[in-house]
Amino acid sequence: MQRETCQWCTLLCREVERFRDIYENTTRPPSKKRKFQVGVGFAQESELDDTVTLLLIIDDTWKIIFQIHTTEDNPAARFIRDREVFWDVDSPKSYNLVKKRIDECSRHDRCPPPPHQGVRLPTRIIGCADEDQPRLFISQGAKGNYVALTYVWGESQPDCTKTTNLDSYTEAIPLQNIPKTISNVITVTRKLRLQFLWVDTLCILQDSREDKVREIAQMRRIFHDAYVTVIAACARKVSDGFLHDCRVTMAEWGSTLLPFCCPDGDIGTMQLRGLRTAPEEPVDERAWCLEERALSPRRLIYATHTPIRMPNIP
Repeated sequence: MQRETCQWCTLLCREVERFRDIYENTTRPPSKKRKFQVGVGFAQESELDDTVTLLLIIDDTWKIIFQIHTTEDNPAARFIRDREVFWDVDSPKSYNLVKKRIDECSRHDRCPPPPHQGVRLPTRIIGCADEDQPRLFISQGAKGNYVALTYVWGESQPDCTKTTNLDSYTEAIPLQNIPKTISNVITVTRKLRLQFLWVDTLCILQDSREDKVREIAQMRRIFHDAYVTVIAACARKVSDGFLHDCRVTMAEWGSTLLPFCCPDGDIGTMQLRGLRTAPEEPVDERAWCLEERALSPRRLIYATHTPIRMPNIP
């Protein structure tokens, strides 16, 4: 193989080396007579998701899945849906892509569309129209579209909503009292041009057992009716936040540019990113986060490596 000049050969050699290191416990080069069985194919993630991945299998043992993306103006863009990765998830370009994907998800016939007039809002909802002064609204049956947040507390939240500060929070929630993860989701809500946000710590009275029982009983509806659920997957605690530049965490992943032979004969290019090292995220350890994710029709996941949009899969 032309490892020095061919990116495909470079990728295969690298994966063979990793295969031998893990399964054969050696880093020595294989003999020239050694043969490896290599299987390659494209796969669609699910019937509800147009994302296509490339699967590489070595000796029926070493399995690697690569995410495939290309640029909008590439000939391959007609056949490869995913676009280039945005390292800075808090950039205008990233938000524009997210809005486009959410809009696509809300319009196609495989996901339930949000009502044009909105849905009945939860009992309490955070108004995010004013970035410098979010406040709590008592919905009283009003309708609208809202963002819901799934996250890991990971630590106490002393400035949560209580019976003692409910009235003052309806006037304004002091910015200095808002943990970074919640501050980040307020930013995302505004960037997506949505007005309302639901977060458990601020929308449920944390010192009222009666209110907790009543509101927890509404959780299924709250996440099912959300216009989009933001999942702060990478935040281990609420003070961590999730709007990080992914350049550092993605540096070790690497990428490979390969030609793509289009079905109509055109030649484009595709970028491959290995998914095998995708880390377990803090939310993966919480059962209620799984339930909230499953209930949500549209999910915007801020993972360690990159934000990922996922449609709901029954």
